[in-house]
Amino acid sequence: MRIVAITRGAPPISQMITVGSAIRAFNFLSHFKKSGFECFFVSGGNELQGVDRVIDGMNIVPFFADREIPNILDAIQPDFILINVSELVQYIPENTRSFVILDLFAHRFLEAFYERVDITTDLFLRLDILRRADYFIVQNSRQRDFVYSLLMLSGIQDCISRVLTVPHIATGIQIERKIQEGPIFIAGGYHWPWADDLEYIDTLVRILEEQGNGVLRIYGGRFAIDSRADEVERKYRKSPRTMEMGVMPYDALLRSYSEASAGIVCFSPNLERHFSFNFRAADYLSCGVPIIVNDYMPISELVKRYDAGWVIKGLSDFEDVARKVMSDNESLTHKSDNAMILSAQEFAPSRYMETLLNMLKSPSKKTTRENLIGGLIRIVDRYVKEGIENSDMLREIKKLEAENIRLSERLVTRDSEILRLNNEKTEMLRKSGWLSDEVKRLSDEVSRLRDEILRLKNEKDRLDKEIAEANAKITELYRENGFLKDENVRLMGEKNSRDDDIIRLKNEIIEMKKAILNLESEIQKRDTMIGELRKKEAELEGIKSLPMYRLYKKVF
Repeated sequence: MRIVAITRGAPPISQMITVGSAIRAFNFLSHFKKSGFECFFVSGGNELQGVDRVIDGMNIVPFFADREIPNILDAIQPDFILINVSELVQYIPENTRSFVILDLFAHRFLEAFYERVDITTDLFLRLDILRRADYFIVQNSRQRDFVYSLLMLSGIQDCISRVLTVPHIATGIQIERKIQEGPIFIAGGYHWPWADDLEYIDTLVRILEEQGNGVLRIYGGRFAIDSRADEVERKYRKSPRTMEMGVMPYDALLRSYSEASAGIVCFSPNLERHFSFNFRAADYLSCGVPIIVNDYMPISELVKRYDAGWVIKGLSDFEDVARKVMSDNESLTHKSDNAMILSAQEFAPSRYMETLLNMLKSPSKKTTRENLIGGLIRIVDRYVKEGIENSDMLREIKKLEAENIRLSERLVTRDSEILRLNNEKTEMLRKSGWLSDEVKRLSDEVSRLRDEILRLKNEKDRLDKEIAEANAKITELYRENGFLKDENVRLMGEKNSRDDDIIRLKNEIIEMKKAILNLESEIQKRDTMIGELRKKEAELEGIKSLPMYRLYKKVF
């Protein structure tokens, strides 16, 4: 069987800087491969520069634009699609035969409150994303219960059996514990607006300065991949006791962690942190580094159970623990051993992969039902599609406007030609007088056509204004969900009216073109008549030059 993992970032191989989503996807695939799956690691091409296309029998597939994902899936034809960047789910065809597994390790629903997005629109997007997946992976029981409610709002009926908890899959990289002399604290991560550790870091730096001992290594910085989140600059307290480590390849990062005495996993409380399972904390523990963690974070339950660190309530507790780490080496060694035991038991692949593999032995597509939120999603989607149709209609009107301009230019040319012909006709009429009625009729026809073109332009301007008003109303509907049904009926009526107007406009343009063709035919007939007159005039001039004609003139 084939499984594709779609993610962001480079695989965690030597010399490559990566991110948590790529590490988690790669670790999943490594264990799927051991179970006989043919595995494909699909990620952004910019992050995969310099990466081999096959790593340990795993296929590495880059994409340089999100819209390339459907073509990649069509070429691979996977049985399963594991995806941990929820925004990319919308690029998986809804009618795919593959079973879609959505890894919700990061709570994008909660992170959106700190990002440059419209919360209402983002909620509809997230619920629609959930409807496209068949199975779901979360990191802890809090996330699981939260996801249950979202799945029900999305209309997924059998959600209980489709959610699996996998906190963390330990990396296969072997790291030897190398505690350095003197206390070394480690902290950091990418600068997310929802992960504010400033108070704790500044407090620790102050303690290190007071004690005149120990250092704090701060890792990370700006996120390695473009994000919608506002960029946050952490202005930590400057001190000789701090070392800015920046970002580094994953294997080097773990080796650096292994030298530390304790890891700082403390943040100002907020709802996202209440549900979050911190990747960096799991890596600290895997390297045998005990952690200092807030009591409201999910991983604190494991730390307390295994005595693999210190669980604190706030800053006052944090100060006491920081001083204890610097003085109690015996307790530090004990907690370090427990950290490795915690990692070996709680993050072992065998603890979770067997359950996941059993769930996928007889996979099934999820069953859905209509519900309030799902219905609103579909109504909004319909309005979006109508907006696209209105845009197509506007483009068609612009084409008609261009055609009108072209016809107007042709009419100007015709007017010049008609003026020239009228001058000739005036001269002819002075001699003959019989074409005056025809010329008047043609002039009246030209005037009528000009008036008709002016009327059509005014009609088009009115339609442009109505379409702009309709589009504005569609936008307003996104913010006024309570009035969607009534607005839908009204807008459909306006759309039908616009359709009738456009059909009438097209018919009138067709009639105008017919009239122009008739005019051209009349002008051609007139040209023929003028030609005949000129021919007769030439014949008359020829007769005048004959001797008999001159004799005739002398006699008479």
